[in-house]
Amino acid sequence: SARTKGKNYTYATDRDGNRTKIIEVYQNYKPLQESWYVDTVKAGKPIWSPIYNWDQAPHFIAASFNQPMLDQKGKSIGVIGVDLLLSQISDFLRQIKPSKSGQVLVIEHNGLLVASSTPGNPFKLIGGVAKRENILNSSNRLIQSTAIFLKTTYGNFNAINRSQQLKFKLDGKQQFLEITPWKD
Repeated sequence: SARTKGKNYTYATDRDGNRTKIIEVYQNYKPLQESWYVDTVKAGKPIWSPIYNWDQAPHFIAASFNQPMLDQKGKSIGVIGVDLLLSQISDFLRQIKPSKSGQVLVIEHNGLLVASSTPGNPFKLIGGVAKRENILNSSNRLIQSTAIFLKTTYGNFNAINRSQQLKFKLDGKQQFLEITPWKD
């Protein structure tokens, strides 16, 4: 932006949210050219971005929720957005206790993991860059078994179009599965 001369400042804050010191200055920041901004202005309504790696920190993966800001005549004057890191969504899901051994997963229709209540991040770092995990290839046996069951049952994850409760066996033990498709 013109006011910051193309620099993006990241600040440490105190517990009240007041800036205390500069942590990082990212050069050549051009938010008006980034898809989260352009797509939101084009849509003219609040939208979710696709999940993406941060340019400044490729070990972070996020989805952003963006709201166009309009003047009194309805003309676009900017966009306000909030980035949700997939690791933070997973941290939130770990606080949910569906049962003693229950787990919560959020997946995209392409089978990529968004977030999970299981330990660890919903991605792997490869060469310092976060790569999302397809649940069919998960190292977590329960996640992978659930993925295989769903793929076998539905053919693909896009075919899941209604909430339902299902059962399958893993190592002779009954597994209960509740699926709920979500659309914005």
